[in-house]
Amino acid sequence: MSRLNNKKQISIIIILSVVLILLIAALIILTNQGRTQDKADTATQSSAETAGMAVSTESETESASGVPKTTAAETEPATVVDSEAERDAYYSALVTKAQASGRKIVYLTFDDGSGTLTPTVLDTLDKYNVKATFFVVGNYSPSEDFARTEYNDIISRGHTLGIHSFTHSRANIYESFDAFKADADHMYNYVTELTGRPPRFWRFPGGSATSFADSRMKSDYIPYIESLGMTYYDWNVSSGDGSGNITRDKVYQNVINGVTNKDVSVVLMHDGSGHDETVAALPSILDTLINEMNCLIVPITASTMPVQSQF
Repeated sequence: MSRLNNKKQISIIIILSVVLILLIAALIILTNQGRTQDKADTATQSSAETAGMAVSTESETESASGVPKTTAAETEPATVVDSEAERDAYYSALVTKAQASGRKIVYLTFDDGSGTLTPTVLDTLDKYNVKATFFVVGNYSPSEDFARTEYNDIISRGHTLGIHSFTHSRANIYESFDAFKADADHMYNYVTELTGRPPRFWRFPGGSATSFADSRMKSDYIPYIESLGMTYYDWNVSSGDGSGNITRDKVYQNVINGVTNKDVSVVLMHDGSGHDETVAALPSILDTLINEMNCLIVPITASTMPVQSQF
């Protein structure tokens, strides 16, 4: 009997020992799992903090760059067009969308180039991702090679190239129909030869309401320009820089005040010799039009409604 009791005790001890061993093993397993999870959580938190630092650094870099919150690049998404027709359609769609939302449309036009100031104007426009229109005068360029370079640079940067006569001598150009035709033909052929593209847009020296032309403007000169397949454009906002005797502040005020009162503005400025104040005023003009007035600035295209004097 005593031996049986001893055997029972031994069995109980063995069973308890096995149970204890199993409990210890389970405890070890649970402890190891907890440590593994802690490491995983630490790694995850570290990754998140690293990612957060990266985002913060990127944001700080953008802020430090000085890029305006609202830029022309946001209002005029970059695009690639393969033809004049696609370019016209693209800007037509931009204008239609902007007008539907109540935004002002602005066409910046520069007369009397290309000259030594034109490259600076082009660089300034590039900084704001703005496209404009240049009405060039043939013999106002320092040389034919200079004109060739600048005309093609205007086109390659996405601007519109229009013509403003070859000589800009109003007394001679408007003296007779033959004189007008000779000058217009000369400039038309000159630009076509230098760029490989026939011009589509014309601005009369002095505008279509110039006193040098009188009634012949409507009866002779306009019909001839249209016969060449060109559309003429006047302006409804003037920077007042025509004489060249003006300050940059006045140029700025004239443009901004003029645009403020119109839904669609065709702005007259000059990039020819002697118009340094206009060039100096351009960054402030662009900054105000884009960032304060939320204007859409686009180049003249075939879909642009012409601003023309009424006869």
